[in-house]
Amino acid sequence: MDTIINFISEHYPTIALFLALLTLAVVVTFKAAMYHVSIQNTRQKVDESPCDAHAKKLDALPCDLHTKTLDKVSEALNESIRKLASLPCDMHTKALDKITETLNESSRKLASLPCDLHTKALDKITETLNESSRKLASLPCDLHTKTLEKVNATLDKINETLNESSLRFASLPCDLHSKTLDKHSIKLDELKTDVSEMRVLMRLQFSDPLAKKKSPLSLTEEGEKIASENNLNAIIDNNWSKINASLQDLKTKNPYDIQEFCFDTAFADTTGYKELKFFPYEDIDKMKIVAFKAGYPVLLISRVMAILIRDRYFAENDI
Repeated sequence: MDTIINFISEHYPTIALFLALLTLAVVVTFKAAMYHVSIQNTRQKVDESPCDAHAKKLDALPCDLHTKTLDKVSEALNESIRKLASLPCDMHTKALDKITETLNESSRKLASLPCDLHTKALDKITETLNESSRKLASLPCDLHTKTLEKVNATLDKINETLNESSLRFASLPCDLHSKTLDKHSIKLDELKTDVSEMRVLMRLQFSDPLAKKKSPLSLTEEGEKIASENNLNAIIDNNWSKINASLQDLKTKNPYDIQEFCFDTAFADTTGYKELKFFPYEDIDKMKIVAFKAGYPVLLISRVMAILIRDRYFAENDI
C-alpha cells in the first residue's frame, strides 16, 4: 500500500493531466450532444408552424457565422473522439503498467510476510513470554517463600500481642487503680462539701465588716473606704464590657437573681472555683493584695466587688 501511494505521488502530474483531458472530452461531448438536440428541437418546432417572418429566417439558416461555428464544433468533437478512441496513450499506458507492476510486487511481499527477520523477532518474543509464564507459575520462589514465612510469623506475634493488650484493656481499671480512684472520688466529694459549706457561711452566717446585712446589702464605711482607697471601681471599669455581657446573658431583671449571680461569680473568680467570668488573673492578684493590706480574706473583697458591680448594673438598667 505504501508503494502504491509513493508511485501515485511521483506521477501525480501525469495522472492529473490524464484525468483532466478525460473530463474535458466528456464535458465537450456532452455539451455538443445537448447543443445538437437543442437545434433539432428548434428545427422541429419551426417546421411545424413557422410564421412568415420565421420562415424567411429559417430559410436563411444556418447563416455563415453559425455554419462556421458548427464546423469548428464538429471538428473539435471529431478530434476529441479520435483522442478518446486512442486512449490510453503510450505515456498513460506506461504509467498504468508501472502501477500494475507495483501492485503485483506489493501483493507478493504481503504474501511472503512475515519475513525471516520478523519471524526471528517473533520467535524471541514468544520464547520470552513462555519463560515469563514458567516463572510466574513457579512463584513464590524459595527466597520469597522464606520471607513470607517470617512476615507471617511476625504478624502472628503482633496479633497475639494485640489480643493480650485487648484483654488487659478490657479489665481496666485494675484493683490498685480502682482503689486510688475511689479515694480521689471521696476527696472530691469532701472538697465539694467544704466549698458549699464555705459559700453558705459567707452569705448567711459570717459577720462581714465590709457589708451591711440590711436589705439590700450595701457597703459599710470600712467597705467604702477600702473601695475608694484602692480604686476598686477602676478594676470594674476595665472589665465592664465583659461583666455587663455576662449579666445581660441572664435575660432577667429580677434584682435578687442578679445580686446572687454577682456574689457567686465574683466569689468563683477569686477562688478559681469556675471559669473566670468577671476578672482576669492579674486583677484577681490586685484584689488579693488589697485583702492582704486590709487584713481581710479575699472572699470579703470579692463581696465588695460584687456589691459595686450590682449597684452599677442596677443604675444603668433602671432596676
